[in-house]
Amino acid sequence: MSIFMLAFAGLAALVGIGVGYYLRVLVAKGIRGSMELDIKPMLTGATEQSQRNLDDAKKNAG
Repeated sequence: MSIFMLAFAGLAALVGIGVGYYLRVLVAKGIRGSMELDIKPMLTGATEQSQRNLDDAKKNAG
């Protein structure tokens, strides 16, 4: 095997590692984005419910 073939194989390995890492990051961001879309309505609902509970408590206390 010549030095050119070894250098080319090393370069190809580095490019493959870089592309694989980039794709992994993209997939992770996609998963995180979809989880955020699921959590946001739950958080909004919980915030509204807590506000109603506070209003009811104030009304019952006063």
